[in-house]
Amino acid sequence: MNRCLERPTVCVFCGDSAAHTTQAAFEELGTAAPSLSVSHGRTHPASSQNPFTKFSRRLTKLLRHEGPRMGLFVRPDGFVSVVAVLLLAENHQFSISDVFSIVSTDAKQRFQLGIAEVPPSTSLPSAVGLQKSMRILPAGGVCCMQCTGGAATVYIRATQGHSIPNVQSDLLCCCINSSEELEDALLNGPAGALRERAQARGVTLVHGTYLRLWESIKNEGLKRMGRRHVHFTPFYGAWTGSLSDISLTSRNKVEDTEENKSLGCFSGFRASCNLLLILDFEKALGMGLKFFVAANGVVLTEGTEEGIVPFCCIRTSVDRRTGESLS
Repeated sequence: MNRCLERPTVCVFCGDSAAHTTQAAFEELGTAAPSLSVSHGRTHPASSQNPFTKFSRRLTKLLRHEGPRMGLFVRPDGFVSVVAVLLLAENHQFSISDVFSIVSTDAKQRFQLGIAEVPPSTSLPSAVGLQKSMRILPAGGVCCMQCTGGAATVYIRATQGHSIPNVQSDLLCCCINSSEELEDALLNGPAGALRERAQARGVTLVHGTYLRLWESIKNEGLKRMGRRHVHFTPFYGAWTGSLSDISLTSRNKVEDTEENKSLGCFSGFRASCNLLLILDFEKALGMGLKFFVAANGVVLTEGTEEGIVPFCCIRTSVDRRTGESLS
């Protein structure tokens, strides 16, 4: 199981509360932190022409899909050396400070840092050994530049969305085997971000997709489509037949800006999705599907051996525009 440090209010290494924030980290270097709200260009006021938005998109593609093709060593837990990323020709204008800024400002917490005390090596005895040699920060968390400079290697990974074959689910995420473990994982760890203990009345898992795919999903099930996992967004509240009965967990709700309110976007699926699939979690578990909670709170499954969540595991399907059930 991948265990991450609880999201700190101070630097996880030196305990300096001022040094924990990204802005303070840049001030230590005598530079100004870039002002950005990374959302891959969907809600960024400067659109996709902003260089940091482009870098964020490129970083996502490298960490999720293209790293090995670009010559990067992607560990079984998904981590890649930040230095190796910055040494790529297309990233020459960016620095580790820029990476930290993108990590800490990404609204959906797509990125996670790890700090290793030993140099990177492909010859360590196991993937578990690799993880034991480092400290993993929470999704979106950063530490002060002074402490980072003392570490042998700074790593970065995408929290979910991978297609790279050698990335192992149990090293990337927290494995869950029951509804109780799901609620516990969302409330207490591995990132320690969900604290609405009193409001937890069960969890509903929702997959966002498109009405144009409805017939295919009914006939063939929900497919991974080239990725390692099918993604589900957790909502608080047991499903009783209405979208009004469930509410987004704070872990998955995107920054509360007017733009994001109008988009209704959050981690797990895109704002443009118009079809919501409600998972029968217990039935899926009973059929042998394995589930994991990513560091940013998204729930993942590899599906069957064929990479499919069978349609019989979908409790109901809802037209997001009207709230009406399709099945």
